[in-house]
Amino acid sequence: MPISPCGIGAVALLAGISVSCGGGGGGGGVAGPPADGSVVEILLTDALRFQPANLAISPGTTVRWRNTSALPHTVSPDGHQAWGRAALGSRGQTFTHTFPTTGTFSYFCELHPPGMVGTIVVQAGAAAGNPGPENGADPDDPDYPGL
Repeated sequence: MPISPCGIGAVALLAGISVSCGGGGGGGGVAGPPADGSVVEILLTDALRFQPANLAISPGTTVRWRNTSALPHTVSPDGHQAWGRAALGSRGQTFTHTFPTTGTFSYFCELHPPGMVGTIVVQAGAAAGNPGPENGADPDDPDYPGL
């Protein structure tokens, strides 16, 4: 997976996060919050997981869920109404949502309970996300993007 123009760096790549920025150019820095307008990607995998499952982002960040699986999945809110149910029926389909305010947003796949769940924490000053193994990323998962 190539390094994004945002310069988020190896930490995000090892964690399985794809980050891209709108517009040209890019800033520096390996850690630190993504700029408003950045996109963080979560993969829906054949291993019936969201990759990463847990993510911390700053307000104004857009999350794009991408179905990398041959199986259909959903991205369904769990206890909130920040977005409606999104059905990603085939490989390559995406769903995006921009998080304008702080909060904790849990979600799940209706087709693959109880294990296919995720949480996004939106907080001021949050790093781009550090979903290492303690936060749900599994480097042994065949769908783990790695470097």
